[in-house]
Amino acid sequence: MSHEVATAVPVWVGRVLLGALLGTTLGTVGAGIGWALYVFFGAVSLTTLLILLMGGVAVGAAAGVFLAWLRFDYNPPLLLSVTVGALLLAAIGGAWGGFEYGAAREVPCCAKPDVTPITYVVLGSTAATSAVGLLLGIAPQVVAILRRKNRPGRFR
Repeated sequence: MSHEVATAVPVWVGRVLLGALLGTTLGTVGAGIGWALYVFFGAVSLTTLLILLMGGVAVGAAAGVFLAWLRFDYNPPLLLSVTVGALLLAAIGGAWGGFEYGAAREVPCCAKPDVTPITYVVLGSTAATSAVGLLLGIAPQVVAILRRKNRPGRFR
């Protein structure tokens, strides 16, 4: 492992952990906001509740991971908008996956699960968004390292 990668790995790990913490926290806040919208606007459909919960969780998780991976140097607006879009798509997919493969798979006969469906939605959304955030966060650095290694005329 090169020196550049070895010094960047702790930063990547710290950003992933911070993104998971912020994504989980803001995702839970987003679930509360989605539930409040459901209650205070008088919606009655279970589908509406799921959409509001998953949407709130997705926005919160995407915002948390985005804040964790945000750089304070030059950020082109196009790159920021593409990053936000990719994180939102990953968060929505993770929320749906967390609900579909976590909360909807309970055994109907005997016991009730100890974990609520909102927990599965938040964890699924945060995990998917953290993975995409890691990929989008390290890709430019890895490309820059590879470009420096493969420069023509460099002594080895």
